[in-house]
Amino acid sequence: MVCTEVVYRSYEGLGSIRFQLTRRAGRQTLAAEDLLNLAISQRYFDQVAVFCPLHSDQILLGNEMTDVLRKTIAVS
Repeated sequence: MVCTEVVYRSYEGLGSIRFQLTRRAGRQTLAAEDLLNLAISQRYFDQVAVFCPLHSDQILLGNEMTDVLRKTIAVS
């Protein structure tokens, strides 16, 4: 299993959690970016901290963290 599949199998159907899978390359998938979007929109997951050396040499929290997460999604 890949990392997003572990998240999917662990949380899908737990309480109210239902992931919207997206067809990519002919397969239903849950991408890491999908999980980041859920966290940014505060659905199912909370953002805790982010470390992204391309944007900062420090661990970021709060609004700075959210801004960096949005930038990394826009780049991918």
